[in-house]
Amino acid sequence: MAGRKQHYIPRMLLKGFLIKRKGNDTQAWVFKNGEKPYSGSILDIAAKRFFYSDLTADGSKSLDDRITDYEIRLGSLLDQLRNTTDGEQVNSLVAAEVVAHLSIRGAYLREIFSHGVRGLIEGAASLLDDHETTRALLGVDDHEPNSILLTVMDDAIDKIKGTILDGLPMPLLRRLLIFMVREDFNKFYAQTLPGFESMFRQLETAVPTMTREGHAKALNLGLAPDKRVSDLSSLCWRVHRCAENVVLPDCVAIAISEDGLTAQPYLLPDVSRVATIVVPLTSKQVLVGQSLKSTSSYFGHFNKLAASCSSTFFVSSEISYELETLSRLVGGATKEAITDIVSETLRRFDSRRSYKELGGDSYTHESESDGGGDAGQVVCCSMSKVSYRVSFKGCANQEEAEKIAAMVAAIVNDLSSSLDLGHLDEIMFAADYEKQLRELERGFEPATPLDTSSLDGVIGVATSALVVREGKRKSCIVMRSWLGHELISEAESDTHPTAAYVLTSMLSQVAFTAVLESTFLSATKNQESSLWESLFYAPMDGVPMAYYSAWMSADIDPSAGGVYREMVLDTFAQSKKIIEAERIAYATNEDLDRLLKEATSILGALLLLIAKLLGHSDSRGETIFDDEGKLLSTLTDLELCGWIDLFGRDLRRTFSASGNWSSIKELTSLSSHMERHLWRFFIFPWINDEGRVRVEVPYMGSYEPEAEEE
Repeated sequence: MAGRKQHYIPRMLLKGFLIKRKGNDTQAWVFKNGEKPYSGSILDIAAKRFFYSDLTADGSKSLDDRITDYEIRLGSLLDQLRNTTDGEQVNSLVAAEVVAHLSIRGAYLREIFSHGVRGLIEGAASLLDDHETTRALLGVDDHEPNSILLTVMDDAIDKIKGTILDGLPMPLLRRLLIFMVREDFNKFYAQTLPGFESMFRQLETAVPTMTREGHAKALNLGLAPDKRVSDLSSLCWRVHRCAENVVLPDCVAIAISEDGLTAQPYLLPDVSRVATIVVPLTSKQVLVGQSLKSTSSYFGHFNKLAASCSSTFFVSSEISYELETLSRLVGGATKEAITDIVSETLRRFDSRRSYKELGGDSYTHESESDGGGDAGQVVCCSMSKVSYRVSFKGCANQEEAEKIAAMVAAIVNDLSSSLDLGHLDEIMFAADYEKQLRELERGFEPATPLDTSSLDGVIGVATSALVVREGKRKSCIVMRSWLGHELISEAESDTHPTAAYVLTSMLSQVAFTAVLESTFLSATKNQESSLWESLFYAPMDGVPMAYYSAWMSADIDPSAGGVYREMVLDTFAQSKKIIEAERIAYATNEDLDRLLKEATSILGALLLLIAKLLGHSDSRGETIFDDEGKLLSTLTDLELCGWIDLFGRDLRRTFSASGNWSSIKELTSLSSHMERHLWRFFIFPWINDEGRVRVEVPYMGSYEPEAEEE
């Protein structure tokens, strides 16, 4: 009958477990973990005030009223099952409906859910103590920001709109703010953590209400859900009599494993993965559902399995030392299963990546010459899986060519344990390096011709170029002739380690190109780059390769870090001079294409050099900063100290995942660093809601170039 005290295990089921005494007794034994067993009335067992619903003010039917009405049908179905002879197969739909209803109405569901939610809350709160894990939870470094981060960003934008440039659209403001969070996450973390702690406290307080409302909502959708009844009806159901008394767990139905040794409350595993489901009908009867192929046996230890599946208690018609001992299992298996699920969920957020070892083939070297004087010597090198040529354009006689080729082969052999050089087609030394770049037979029509560095004070000495040979994409290395001669020079020279370093760097680029080709070529060969990628990633697309090659080559020439540092400082100065002039010129010529081309070209060169410096320093475990503090001073003046830490972080993450990238976006997302430097010059690219690329270039007033120092 409906009222204040509402039973989550119906009394009609509890009646099957009454203590056998003379007279009309309505009591049963209740066993709980850590407590003495006690006998209680089934009027009070498995009942709580307003468990399902409160009394309605207008007299309409509440959830408890609906359950009470349904129990008329439930009683009839239970009687059918209890009146079945031992071992008789029963109507699967009747059995399925009874099990479906009894298993979803119990308090154990709320206890399981509450335990799981509290575990997640406590685990998440614990994870938030760690900056790195918090970054992962919030998706700060994801290619696309998640909903949590976007919500935080949009709230922040509403608060700061009046303090920033007028007219900047919401998508652009988000890009700016998200990058600021990534760049200075520690500050964001310190400001945001108290809010998360408060949110977790509120969530924990709200768990009982959440679970009650969620449970009620599920029951309102169906007291015997059709899908669950359909799944359960696929089993073969029989009623068996038991020689020994069986107990009734508070979850009512338990799912037993194929080996019969372990069990869980029925609702936790999927029916398709269940060997046997057992529901005690009385202290001497059980309803058993099994798949046709199941051979599971649980006889002899059912009470142990039932006790372990109980969340808070189990009910019995008798008391014994054995049952008191089994009461210690109550709450164990259920909470352990939920804890495992919670732990696995949290573990996914607490993962760390480590640098991977790169494998390669072993190489042997053979050489031959085509003869014919100094103008064009060729030495062919064959390896177990790779063949490549070493050629000389106007820079070596036969003897010199063979010596240089032998030194090249020695370096290739040495690198073969860590680099896959199967992509290598040719290594070319040229007296006229610039001419050779222009005239190199690529095997296809490139979008842009090969060219050497255009930076002031920087002279390009080597290039790794993509070529097509016999329909296959390969790599050709072109180097200035003096590098080859330095490789075999017996004289003391500061450039000898540089020559070996440059060659190692180029070979590393060949290996990196092979990784890119094998990972992305099949997926992207028929796809054109987006306009965004063409504008803001293409000018810096050599950055991942630059970091990789500098990392792999660092030990060949430890002094290279100092060279990169000086080049970075020079390029910072050049970029300022070039972009500021172009930025002001744009105010009159309104040539946005020219502004973007000039700005992204010099910034792409800057990012590439910084990537080399970071790769070299990371490989050697050294700081990127010089003793004089020049680089630190420059970064501090430009407010880029946080940025360079983030750039290094992104490059290390990209490098550690090389060959295992899931998407080309893991590389193209680095274009956010191009954006970051464009912002320094008040150039703001963004993508509108229709997916179109827009660029905001606010007018900054008149400009007078700084006077150059004498």
